[in-house]
Amino acid sequence: MKSIYIAGVLCAIAGFMAPLTSHSEVSAAGRFAATENADSVEDAPGIQFDSDVFDFGDITVDTILSHSFVLTNDGTAPLVITKVYSSCGCTTVAHPKEPVMPGDTARIVVTFNPAGRSAGYFTKLVRILSNAASKPHRLYVKGRIKQ
Repeated sequence: MKSIYIAGVLCAIAGFMAPLTSHSEVSAAGRFAATENADSVEDAPGIQFDSDVFDFGDITVDTILSHSFVLTNDGTAPLVITKVYSSCGCTTVAHPKEPVMPGDTARIVVTFNPAGRSAGYFTKLVRILSNAASKPHRLYVKGRIKQ
């Protein structure tokens, strides 16, 4: 009877230890994977703009205006602009289609067409998605339409 009890206790201990051992191995692998990912962050692109906002000042309805935002890849891997959104159809954006190499610069050209817009102040948003950040980078153009 005693031997059955001891065998049962040993099986129970072995049963409890098996998941702990597997969990420890997974944790060690997870820590190893996290270390690998941390190393790969060092080889990442960066995106830095000369400014985030441009003010056109006072404009008239019949004047189409553009501004070039200069971006720099301040990272260590090629920067790729994946998508560009503007807040309205009156604002268009031209961006580089080719990767921007580390240390290089490129231009994002934002064009505002005030045709059909009412007089007054405006602010237009441009969002830029890239492989440098999980959130879009925001650029703004603003001004005042005069009659």
